[in-house]
Parts: sequence; C-alpha cells; structure tokens
Amino acid sequence: PCTSHIVLSDPWRNLGFYSGYVLGLFQCDAHLAGQWVRFTGVGGDVLPEFCVPPYYCGSPTCAYMAFTHPKLGEGIKQGDAEYATKYIAQNGKCFTKSITGIQALACNGGYFVYSLPQLLCPATFAVHIDECMEDSTVCGPNATCTNTLGSFICTCYLGYHVDSGIPSMPNPCQEFALCVGDPIICGPNADCTSITETFQTCICYEGYQVTPTFTMPSQLNPCEDVDECLDAECGLNALCANTLGSHYCYCPDGYIPSAGILEFSGNDSCISLEEHLDSLTPPEGQMPEVFFLTELLQNLEDNNNISLSEKAATGIMNGTLSIMDKFPEEGMEDSAEAATIILKIIEKLTSSMVESTDAYSNITIKKPTMGYATSVLMSISGMEKLMSPRIVSSDNATELYSDIISATLPSTSNRELADPVNFTIIHKKYKISGGPVKCVYWDEKGKEKNWSVEGCTTTFSNGIHTVCSCTHLSTFALLLQIDDSGGTEDDTMLEMINLVLMAVGLAFLALAILTFLLCKWNPKINNTARLHLCICLFLAHLLFLVGVSRTENPVMCAVIAGILHFLFLSSFIWMLLETLQLFLLVRSLSKVQVIQKEGLKAMYLLLIGYGIPLVVVGVSAGVFSDGYGSSEACWLGKEKNFHWSFIGPVCAVLTPTLANMKSDISQSKDTRLIIFKIVAQFLILGCAW
Repeated sequence: PCTSHIVLSDPWRNLGFYSGYVLGLFQCDAHLAGQWVRFTGVGGDVLPEFCVPPYYCGSPTCAYMAFTHPKLGEGIKQGDAEYATKYIAQNGKCFTKSITGIQALACNGGYFVYSLPQLLCPATFAVHIDECMEDSTVCGPNATCTNTLGSFICTCYLGYHVDSGIPSMPNPCQEFALCVGDPIICGPNADCTSITETFQTCICYEGYQVTPTFTMPSQLNPCEDVDECLDAECGLNALCANTLGSHYCYCPDGYIPSAGILEFSGNDSCISLEEHLDSLTPPEGQMPEVFFLTELLQNLEDNNNISLSEKAATGIMNGTLSIMDKFPEEGMEDSAEAATIILKIIEKLTSSMVESTDAYSNITIKKPTMGYATSVLMSISGMEKLMSPRIVSSDNATELYSDIISATLPSTSNRELADPVNFTIIHKKYKISGGPVKCVYWDEKGKEKNWSVEGCTTTFSNGIHTVCSCTHLSTFALLLQIDDSGGTEDDTMLEMINLVLMAVGLAFLALAILTFLLCKWNPKINNTARLHLCICLFLAHLLFLVGVSRTENPVMCAVIAGILHFLFLSSFIWMLLETLQLFLLVRSLSKVQVIQKEGLKAMYLLLIGYGIPLVVVGVSAGVFSDGYGSSEACWLGKEKNFHWSFIGPVCAVLTPTLANMKSDISQSKDTRLIIFKIVAQFLILGCAW
C-alpha cells in the first residue's frame, strides 16, 4: 500500500473549508471504497481523530477516524470511522454514527495511507494538516506533541517539566533535579524518574522488566530483556526475532512480505517467492525474474532512508541471489543488465543496515582530519553466468578466475579513494599455465556493462592468489586470459632457446669487453664507442634476462624498466657514435697524410653516449612516471603512448643512416652473390642484436 495507492490533493477536504448548504455542489467519496489512498497538498495530509462539524469537508457528512493512527512498524491498523449527525458549536458536543472498515498504515517517509470504507453520498473524508508531523521538533526534547483541531498541544514526559510557558525548542522540558543524585541507583536498563518534586522511582526501559514485576529496579534486582516473541503473533509463514528491548517479525528465506517487498508489519503474512513470481505480469519479452528484480531495486531507491534489520535484509538478499538459479546457464539476453541490478540491490540492502556516516559542516580546518565509515566486503558466488567474461573485448578467450568481490562504503558518497586499497583474491583453482591474470571491476556506466581494468592493477600473482590495487571501490574479480594457440610446449621450448641464446650472447659480449679492456691497441685507434656499446648491451641483456618478469614489487619493477630504457637507448647512441667514428676514419683515408687518431675525444663521446639517454629517461619519468613497469613486464607501458619515449629516439638514430643509403641499382651481373652477401650480413650483424 505504501508504494501503490491513489494520491488525493483536494483543497476542499480541509476541515477549515465551509461548503455551505447549496445542493448539487457537494462532493462524494463513495467511489474510493476499498482503495488505498494518501492525502497530500494544501488541504491536509492526515485524517483527523476528532469530530468534524457537517459541511466542513466539501459535503454535509464529514467522516473522520475514531481511533489513533498507527506508529511506523505497527503495520495495518483497523477500526471505525465516524461522522457527526449533530454538532453543538457552543460546547463542542458531537452526536455521531459509526462506519466500519477503515484501515490505516504508517509508511517510511512520514506519511499515512488509508483504505476507505463505503460511504453514502453525499459524504467525504475530512483532512487537516498535522503540525506535529510537519515539524517533529516543535515541542523540543523530552516532550510529546498532540495534534488538535487547527493546532497542537505539547506535553512534557513523565518526570520532566517547564518552569513557565509551553514546551518548545527554546523552552525545553527539564528533568526534576532529584534524579541527579545517584545515576546508577536503578541498575542497568532503567532510569530514575522524578514523579513529583518529593518523589522519585526507577522505571525499566521499554521492553525490559524486573521479576517480580511489582518490585522496583535496582543494582541487585536489575531490569532484564523481555522475550516478546513468547506472546507476539506474527503473520502466516512469518518468524519472530527477539531483540534487546523489542522484537520484530520477518520472512524466512524464500519468502517475501505479502504487503510489499519491503513493507512488513507484525500481522502481515509471507508468501513464497515462487508464488509471487507466478503472480507477476511483466512486459512482453521480459522474464518475471528480471521484472521482480527491477521492482525491488526501484522500491529500495524510493525508500532510500529505510532501515532494515539484519534478518530482514539477509532474507531479501538470499531471495535475490536465489533468483539467479532460475536464469539459463547461457544465451540469456540482458544478462549484464540483470547482474548490475543484483549488485545494486545488494549494495542498497547493506546500506539499509548501516546508519549514515555522512557529515556536513562549514568549519575551516588547517590540517588533515580523519573520519570514519563502515566498510562492507562481500564474496558473491554463482554470478558467473550473468557476468560472463565473454562480454569482455579481448583477443584471447578469458575465464572468470575468482568469486565476485563487492567492496562498498554504505551510506556514504565516497567512491574514489585518495590512496589505493589492496585486495588479496584467492583463485578458484591453482594456476598452472595460461595467460596473465588481470584485476578487473564491473563497469556499469552506460548501456554496455562489462569488466574493465581502469583504476586497478595487478601487483602480484602466483598460482594460489593475486593481489589487486585499486583506486576506487566497486565489484571486483580476476580474469585469466587463455592462450588459444594451445602451444604450451612450443612456448616452453621457445623460452628455453631464448635463454640459451641470450646466455651465449652475454658470454661473447663479456669476451669483447675483456678484449677491449685488456689488449694493447695502437694509440691512434679509439675503441671508446665499441667498448661502451658492448658494456651497455651486456648490462641491458643481463638485466632483461633476470629482471623483466619481476612484477611483484611495483617500485622495483619501475626502477628495472627505467634502467632498461636507459641502457637500450645508450646502446643505440653508441652505435650511432661508432658509425660516426668509421665515417671520419674512411674520410681521412682519401687524403695522403700521416694517420692521426680518428674521431672525437673520449670525454665528448662519454658525454654524448650517456648524456642524451639520461635526458630522455629523466624527461619521460618526470612527465609520466607511471609509464614504467606494468603487471605483465618491467618495461615501458603503452598508456598515453609512453613506449614512444623509446621508439622515437631509436627512429631518430636510424633515420640519418637510412636516408643516406645509396639508391643506385647494382649493375653487377652476379646478382645471386649480392643477395647472398646481403642475407649473410643481415644474419651476422643484425639478427643477433
């Protein structure tokens, strides 16, 4: 009823509206019999609980409630309505008749809905504005507000008083001073209440009592919780849960309240989820299960401030998850949309069990302050068929490699984090082979719902678990990329060949370095470029061999990537310098003169050979330091085209050489010999490096 009702906002319903005696202008509510309605607008929002004179509701017969309104959580309250057959204005005396069958229900949001009885025309229900409902603090603390005809009355609680005037926020009710004497005299779960200025007593909190009941609470005879479930009557299929000082009824797993998905009162019954799904009439082409989930999410969003007990929220959550068993294993349309709805429902349900931690103020502070918030971390299994990794755009097949993990901060607006948070996620099975494991989150933006790696990085992974670092909270999982080639043995053989060849290359580079260092050379020969070329290649290949896969430590991986960047750039610069040295030597041979020491001085060569790479690496690290290292290898990342910080300088080194190559077509008759020489030089001079 709280979500499905008729809204009435007629101004003439207000009990201050006088309709007169003109026949034919009267209103009638006979057509509203048996329907749930809500009153709102300038006319009023509640039915009065007192006699309303005739003609003060748009008709000569003005009906009103003959019982008090229910409180939130009491459920549907039923009683009689009345109307005045005669009203004496001088003394306010009212002669009435009863009408049976009116019902009232208090809803979340601070309003009431009513199921109206049958009226004989002309007759209407009068309404008025409840000042107590409009402002819950109108009487101040320690006081109750009672609505009256066109006004309200404030009354202090038992044991409280005001010195003068009426209770209000500026003039609050104060406790009698005698209760201040010994605050622990009454024991736990009780208050010392002053009845008069000379008399005080201890009274148990609501839901607590002493045994025997006629004795006064004390430290030796404390108030104890009453098990209300012993006498409480819950509806059909409903269960009772006792709490400290209170109790509540709830539906077991697989059942929902008959009055609505969220609305539940003490006398409501519970119906099975199967029965409820069969009664639904979804739009054409939509499954009843998806229609139910959509309605549930809409209900939660409409009652954003609802507070649910743990058992009630758990029951709804289990019912939601059980819906997944009814979905087909594969081939279901809008599976991603259904998964997104379920995740939102779970987040809303967890938020309904947590008090809001949002706080707003205009205080200016000069240093960081720490706040607090409740965090919820859940592992959800069974959603693989809805959140299939097949919807991810990838060159290789992917496999969901863990349960779904949901991390939220309920009742807060925080999504992005100042510092990343780490999650250690266990694999579903031991990882023996396959591609890399990626940390992903469920991206529900727009119409396309899929897994995304934005904001999440894989900091460490082994066969058992993976550590993910993310800058936001959401729904996370692990995806394993499967190599479709099926060539695991070939990959192992290729890695072995690569290891052997790199070891051989390192050995010969070491011999070359020793040769240049230890052998005596003609002082006119400058081996600086050759020596440092070999040193850079040796260090680069050695570090690449032992460090390129060390991705478990992001900082170390970034350092390794930066050093490799520097060493490989230096290698190309030294190659360019060696070319320049050879060019200068060949040019000097064309002149008849005494051979001088060719090329640039060693100091200039060192400055150029290591200075240029150092500047490139320094600028690259300063502009985008996150480009060094990734979850796959300790090398340059492709984000923001960062790998061009290596490819660009290499192209700059190769461009002069390629641009100055002679394009003359060979006139040699022995073309096969020329081709053989080209292939041989390519294999010897180029392929190995």
